[in-house]
Amino acid sequence: MDGSYKEFERKISKEQKALEELRQTAEVKARELQEVQRKIECCEAYLAGMETAFKFLSPPDPKEEEVNLKPGTKIYEIYEVLRRAGRPLNIEDILRNIAASLDTKTRNSISSSLRTYVRRGSIFTNPRRNCYGLKVFPKQSEENESPDTFDIFRDIYDEEEYGVSNRDLYSG
Repeated sequence: MDGSYKEFERKISKEQKALEELRQTAEVKARELQEVQRKIECCEAYLAGMETAFKFLSPPDPKEEEVNLKPGTKIYEIYEVLRRAGRPLNIEDILRNIAASLDTKTRNSISSSLRTYVRRGSIFTNPRRNCYGLKVFPKQSEENESPDTFDIFRDIYDEEEYGVSNRDLYSG
């Protein structure tokens, strides 16, 4: 019995060692798993930070810009006219399309309203003098635009009413 008992103890000792090695391996793998999970959490936090930075640093997509204009207003009608045209239009063309009178008072009023949106950088653009478009329109190259050095006074007076242009005022 002594021989079988010693052999039995050896088998148990061997199995206990194998069990201890498995336990140690399991502990090592659990620590490795925790380390990988910590790295994943760090990567997720880094990615979330990058996405937030990208969102704030990216210019807004004008096609996604929500247009909050009240239907039935002149500005809404102008928006619809420009959207249908698909390109910037001269103020005279805009007024004709919304069936508004072409008198100076109406023209100045509508231009003033449009300029307010242009200054805010919202919905409308002013690519050329007396011409308005939508922000969703592709930008025109500068060579297609006629630069007007004296554009700062464009709305102070009506050139036709006074018979004097900005260039006449400032040419020496």
